[in-house]
Amino acid sequence: MSNAVRFSMLALAVSSLYSPLVWSQADENDLEVIEIKYRQAYRGDTPMAEIPQAITVLDRTLIEDVQLSRFRNILTFDPSIALQNDGGNLWDSYSLRGFPGNENVPTGYLVNGFAAGRGFGGYRDSSNIELVEVLKGPGSALYGRSDPGGIINVVTKKPQYATEGYLQTTVGTDDRYRLEGYYTSAVNDAVAITTLRICQHALN
Repeated sequence: MSNAVRFSMLALAVSSLYSPLVWSQADENDLEVIEIKYRQAYRGDTPMAEIPQAITVLDRTLIEDVQLSRFRNILTFDPSIALQNDGGNLWDSYSLRGFPGNENVPTGYLVNGFAAGRGFGGYRDSSNIELVEVLKGPGSALYGRSDPGGIINVVTKKPQYATEGYLQTTVGTDDRYRLEGYYTSAVNDAVAITTLRICQHALN
């Protein structure tokens, strides 16, 4: 065998050793690139202007100006809410955008951002309510409510470090009498307390 033939056979053998590496490198360059995107839900004190959903806030000013003593009466000031059968004056029942809501359901509504269903509860009084937030649409799923109508969040009064309080009476029709007392003050620089007492009688 001549030197030329031996050289050709050697070159072929060497090239065959490197060819898998070349093909492997080509395969790596042809791999599909998968881009991963995600969205994260945020729960916190967010300005309403930055929330991309329809929200109605019914605040304490409205409650006091119109003298609303029940939670269900506050809800009537949102046009997307309609009061429903209350089981014979047993509990607050409503529908939000046509979908029923019931405070006896664990996720029926929220208090300070947490599920407030009490299994069975009577009427909720408005005296300890600072404001009511009505979140409309399927975003309610973020808070454990599957109804696409939305969800309601009740924000309660917070203790104040400045000493304040009141005592007021109300007399109305249907033999209605109401006595309400509220007091809040600071225990020290880090702790504040509040107390609220209500006595009411009414035929309806």
